[in-house]
Amino acid sequence: MGWFKTDSDRVADGLEAAHDEILRLARQIEYHSELAPYPFMAERLKRISDDEERNARRIGERLMALGRQPLASSAGAIRTGRNSWERLIQDSDDYRALLRRLSQLWVRWDDESSEDAAVVRSVLDASTRNRDDLNDLVARSDPHALD
Repeated sequence: MGWFKTDSDRVADGLEAAHDEILRLARQIEYHSELAPYPFMAERLKRISDDEERNARRIGERLMALGRQPLASSAGAIRTGRNSWERLIQDSDDYRALLRRLSQLWVRWDDESSEDAAVVRSVLDASTRNRDDLNDLVARSDPHALD
């Protein structure tokens, strides 16, 4: 296709990047749930991870409608920390970046591509709730505790 991209290609590129980022974050949070020091924390992190995988599937379905095959898993590196608090802070930072990306896509496509904007908005809302749940866990964790 060269240097020329259609509007559909640009939308698919943006969705693909968001899809990969969501999958990587879901995998990271799932890994962190396995290292969680308390069962309630592990359960909440696992629920957040599962919800983000559903978000990635939503975007993946839209990508397929645009003619792209989404990746089954993200190749991005999992970030970690010395203890649960540091891992949760990493997750929170990654959520901040994800929400910024999703917000930018939603604003960009709100008028031009309403169907894509609606998908991104639903994922943005779900991810915002997940980020709030994660921040609640950060507030309950001890930054000085050792694993």
